[in-house]
Amino acid sequence: ETSADYSPGVAASYAALLQENDLAFQQLDKAYQLRAQILYVKVEPHFDNIHSDPRWAELLTRMGLPR
Repeated sequence: ETSADYSPGVAASYAALLQENDLAFQQLDKAYQLRAQILYVKVEPHFDNIHSDPRWAELLTRMGLPR
């Protein structure tokens, strides 16, 4: 797979939508490490159900975004 074939940010949003929280955070971490464009995480409704997870606040902190 190449980065053109696979977007961890998109994969994370679908995993979160399907309530696969562990997979969603794995993909969000991968996207962050790859410096993929995931600044939309705060406004994407697919992520709404993971906002209460402590990993959410940690991710936002790492990204330098307000909680």
